[in-house]
Amino acid sequence: MASLISDDEKKILTGVFGDVFDTFKRQIDVYKEPVKTIDTINESALFGYGEEANITNYTYTVQSGSFSGVISYQDKQDQNYYSELNGPIPMGDVRIKVQQDCRDFIANGKTEKIEFDGKSWNVISDDSVQRFLDSTFYVYYLERAK
Repeated sequence: MASLISDDEKKILTGVFGDVFDTFKRQIDVYKEPVKTIDTINESALFGYGEEANITNYTYTVQSGSFSGVISYQDKQDQNYYSELNGPIPMGDVRIKVQQDCRDFIANGKTEKIEFDGKSWNVISDDSVQRFLDSTFYVYYLERAK
């Protein structure tokens, strides 16, 4: 099937779309649920004989990543509206557009929070795919963490 846009034109248009993303991108920090690691288990402790009953024998390892994304604050913060995500979006929300690496990090495991602009945000939607020719981006809606 013939295409209305040649391969060279696709490369140019896709490059321009990528340049727009690169121009307006900002740093987004994504924090996942920490991993609990058990260090040692003390099996010889007899409780009540001078030792602590619950010796801390585990540590938490923070899982986080820094990614690039385009952040869009919504103008209408006082009313609900409907989106392509099949439902109302609560007031006080933000939309972020990210690339595949950030989408994979958010989708793998539990995301506790996302930080940018000195504020913490919770993810309130699944990703929606936004394609333009050969470019693919992923859109998430966030709400301010209380």
